[in-house]
Amino acid sequence: MDTQLCKAKLLNSNTWITGFYASKQDTTYCFKEDYDRNPVQTHHYIIRDEMTDWGLPNVFREYEIDPKTLCRCTGSHDKNGKLIFENDILNGELYNVVSYGNGENEFLGMNVGWYVQRDNFESWCELNDLEMYEVTGNILDNI
Repeated sequence: MDTQLCKAKLLNSNTWITGFYASKQDTTYCFKEDYDRNPVQTHHYIIRDEMTDWGLPNVFREYEIDPKTLCRCTGSHDKNGKLIFENDILNGELYNVVSYGNGENEFLGMNVGWYVQRDNFESWCELNDLEMYEVTGNILDNI
């Protein structure tokens, strides 16, 4: 289930939170004209299963996030066992940023999937041989 996880920064904060992504609108109208007159705001959340107290049922807590910082989990771990997410920076032999390519690769003619952008984004390699990598940050840490 790790591949279903996401992480993002809390809204108006630099704090990262990990859980499951969800979004919801303030309301729903029947007619397009109502949306034109009163635009509906969409809120973005990370949902987490959290305990309340010993022996009491757990609850789902929602944390509003900045959607520009949303990163999907690759399902892979670095050399320390830490989960690797989209936009994470891996320190290996080169500057490495984790990305996802969902289109055709012009050189190989195939769907790339998860990969590492290398050499200041001029080349790439598949996300494998992770025992030599360590997550050292995320490119979104400065926004």
